[in-house]
Amino acid sequence: NYFGEPNEFGFITEIPTQDEQAKPKPKTRTPKDTTLYHSIPYIHFATDPDNLTYLCDCLKKHGFICLDTRTVDFKKIFSGKKFDKPVVWTGNRSELYYFVNLMVKYELIKPMRQRHWEVACNCFVDDMGASYDFEKIRLLKRPKTTGDLLDNCISHLQ
Repeated sequence: NYFGEPNEFGFITEIPTQDEQAKPKPKTRTPKDTTLYHSIPYIHFATDPDNLTYLCDCLKKHGFICLDTRTVDFKKIFSGKKFDKPVVWTGNRSELYYFVNLMVKYELIKPMRQRHWEVACNCFVDDMGASYDFEKIRLLKRPKTTGDLLDNCISHLQ
């Protein structure tokens, strides 16, 4: 259309230039989720806290988290709120990746628009107390030898 848009009376008040005609109209955007999560927001945190107790025990039993981990500290990292003490992940990085990936896959945590990697890496530290790099963790694969153990631990949360 080489003519301008008619006004409310049907008159063309301004003829747009070719540059203005070629510009695409801006798309309307949905507002971004601005919720700030300090820890992993487990969807059944308020209704099924015993599931997290089982998960903590299962991860300890199979050597994924430190045996000294207190259940109360473990539960706090799944509250979606601030916590005091990160949990020591004694498994390897690909096991941490797979654990977080399972939580997302089975929709056991609230949607976080890919921020779950960053938040999870704030909740877990390695056995030296160092934080994990979420950019590296999110690119790993399912561990071949221990993937089934993690599947079993997570299965009780569903």
